[in-house]
Amino acid sequence: MLEPEEVHDGNAPDPLGFTYKMMHLDPAWLKKSYEGIFNEPIELAIESTLRSDPQLSHLILSTYNILNNNESQLMKDTYLDLLLENLVNKKILYKREKSIQTLPNIALKLKEILHESLFHDLDLQTLSTLVKTDRFYINRVFKKNFNCSPHQYLIQLRLNKAKELLRKGLSATTVASYLCFSDQSHLGRWFKRCYGITLNQYQKACTNVLDIS
Repeated sequence: MLEPEEVHDGNAPDPLGFTYKMMHLDPAWLKKSYEGIFNEPIELAIESTLRSDPQLSHLILSTYNILNNNESQLMKDTYLDLLLENLVNKKILYKREKSIQTLPNIALKLKEILHESLFHDLDLQTLSTLVKTDRFYINRVFKKNFNCSPHQYLIQLRLNKAKELLRKGLSATTVASYLCFSDQSHLGRWFKRCYGITLNQYQKACTNVLDIS
């Protein structure tokens, strides 16, 4: 389970890659739903990314299948409520003691800039100018709040975007150029390091999935 925009390595468990199903819960809807449970404004956090819980796993899969099949809205709502209740009862979702709004404004501003910088190059001096602080402070404050450097965070954002563009059929060369990698090989090295498969393997896997559907 991942919080919105959380950085993760996405390593493939198999050299040929893998396919998976993912259920996205809208953060605004989730927050509103749990405020009804707790009867107070809250901000949620996920206790851990991985958890061994066959019962919960079965419930998540059942909820996913119901949401994506032609079931009644009442049944969909019932399973969603049951899932939310289980996530709280099992202490997987909990109330965050420190709201994201209390994080240093500079860290939040840096994160916002990085999300806007997928398609153009960026350096520390530019970041320093934009947030009006010393460039040597930038790495420290960002890592303290988001557990990675601005560079690592931006690479993850670009790799996620690269997957999206590759799935749409763009060439690896074009994707590398769009996302400010020096060339296809540069993108390929980062892609393999992060996901454990090559660009070619990923493109073939996407093509196979499209062919099956």
